[in-house]
Amino acid sequence: MRVNGLLVNKNGESNGRPKAAFWIPRFLFYGVLFLVGLAGCETNTNVEIHKFDGRTMGTTYHVSVVGLPMGFESPQLATLIDDSLQSINQLMSTYIADSEVSRFGRMAPDRWFDVSADTYNVLKASQELSRISAGAFDVTVGPVVALWGFGPQYTLDKVPSQKEIDRAKESTGFEYLWVNSEALSIKKTRSLEIDLSAIAKGYAVDDLVAELKRLGVLSALVEVGGEIRGYGKKPNGDEWKIAIERPVEGVRSIHKTISLVDRAVATSGDYRNYFEADGVRYSHTIDPNSGYPIRHRLASVSVIHESAMYADGWATSLMVLGAEKGFRLAEKNDIAAYFIVREDGSFTERQTELFKSYVN
Repeated sequence: MRVNGLLVNKNGESNGRPKAAFWIPRFLFYGVLFLVGLAGCETNTNVEIHKFDGRTMGTTYHVSVVGLPMGFESPQLATLIDDSLQSINQLMSTYIADSEVSRFGRMAPDRWFDVSADTYNVLKASQELSRISAGAFDVTVGPVVALWGFGPQYTLDKVPSQKEIDRAKESTGFEYLWVNSEALSIKKTRSLEIDLSAIAKGYAVDDLVAELKRLGVLSALVEVGGEIRGYGKKPNGDEWKIAIERPVEGVRSIHKTISLVDRAVATSGDYRNYFEADGVRYSHTIDPNSGYPIRHRLASVSVIHESAMYADGWATSLMVLGAEKGFRLAEKNDIAAYFIVREDGSFTERQTELFKSYVN
């Protein structure tokens, strides 16, 4: 399997369908990306679009496949799609006691822990993003996120003290997580846990796309929890089009549309998952370096990338950094990014040069 230059053999797959899943906040930033013009696109062709829906990783998935691979009926492909997504969840969910992520979290520091190729790929990419973003992306930040009330307990009304924040940060830090590429193993040099929910959904999308291509599917659109990747074209020859939602709470309107030609898109934003205390609004997006919710004017950021995993991780990184720092980092690394910024009761937008080529 190759994911953005990482080449390893896949192993450790499971066809099990666990009941547990990733934790997803009640007000998670869903709906920021949605399909445009899919309905009715089959009218000018005899090729059928087959649609598959389900649940995984604490969220939903939607898959549109143009035609069926040779030897497959629709129910068979539905099972394959679900099994592919559930196998990633089985490895990386913090809610499954025997997942690799959960077992690693229970281990004492300074011991190497063997992982599957899938988990290795995600952690390798996570560490890469952590270094590039100077810690804005950090899969070990879970204790601080939970402290601010954005964990499974949903206590969205308590502002922690500085002492509590400092204590929680003692159990975080990507620099204390080591990844061994030769042995496909990981270890931690301090007590910490990892939460891959900010990047694993994107990886699951990439993994499923690779499987569909292997089966000979020439065109498909895959979405898991808002992370989307499309390749090929619709039966009428149109490209897959995705809408970026205007970041206004309680309102669904299209802000911009983009085309996906063998590309993925992910959006991160802060306007649907927050709490207020003493008149102050606290976003669910936590800056791992400060231990505090972000307070800048960036409302949302969308990233287009050849990999849904990297689009997912980059969107989170840039959202933490904000419009100015995020834009500079995206330009420096040739990332196609689109920023929507709050400005005097309205919105302004900014996009990197690479992003402009995808806009309709």
